[in-house]
Amino acid sequence: MIKKFTSLFFCLLLLGSLCMVSAAEPTITDELGNLDKPVDKSDGWQLDASLTLIGSWINKMGNNDVQYVTYKMDNIKDFTLTIVSYVSEMSRPKSDVKIYLSKDGSDWNEIKFSVSKATEVSAEWSTYEITPSKSIGDGISYVKFELQVLSIASVANCYVTGFKKVELFNTVQEAAPTVSSEPAVSRPTTGQITPSKAPATAQTASATAQKYVSAKSGSNTLIWVVVGGFLLLIAVNVTGYVLVLKKKKAE
Repeated sequence: MIKKFTSLFFCLLLLGSLCMVSAAEPTITDELGNLDKPVDKSDGWQLDASLTLIGSWINKMGNNDVQYVTYKMDNIKDFTLTIVSYVSEMSRPKSDVKIYLSKDGSDWNEIKFSVSKATEVSAEWSTYEITPSKSIGDGISYVKFELQVLSIASVANCYVTGFKKVELFNTVQEAAPTVSSEPAVSRPTTGQITPSKAPATAQTASATAQKYVSAKSGSNTLIWVVVGGFLLLIAVNVTGYVLVLKKKKAE
């Protein structure tokens, strides 16, 4: 029986891993090493490769005007815009960007978007991923990314926010963690990989779970397994994250 559920545990991990790598590839990817892929663009951009840790990106060239790049692709369902931000009050990822969608390239509608948590590149620079806040609907063929007037006192600082990469998809992608004011959740000290939030339903169900028996709790599978002479009650969700809920000596 122990071997049976230990095997199930590893199968669940394998299934989660497959889920994580099976995300659809973008139909169009622009790493912004040049400006060849946009179908339209403003004239105030510069290509910037001066920061080795960031690589190629585009930012404003000696101006603080609104700049834009426009992409065309049939049946756009999702996108990710990666931006570069100088860590300061001069760069404000949420307000420095506006995004518009169009079916014909003439009539445009501004949309709301979500901003991911920062990925630190260095003490001075971070990147963020911007994605639609909700489904963008059917029949969209154009997307325009605008870099707004920045909160800078001098045009010498016009580079503080810029665009690093554009990805366009024909399918809706799984949402990334976004910037939140919620307090951080403390992580268990078991050395296991854990989600950012432990599901409350899994915590409650652990009190009544039976030895060597698996059960469902929301999107999590609860199961006892034997590892190194210990019984571990774990919760495994569909993405393959593992949360250890209880640990005791195996009988």
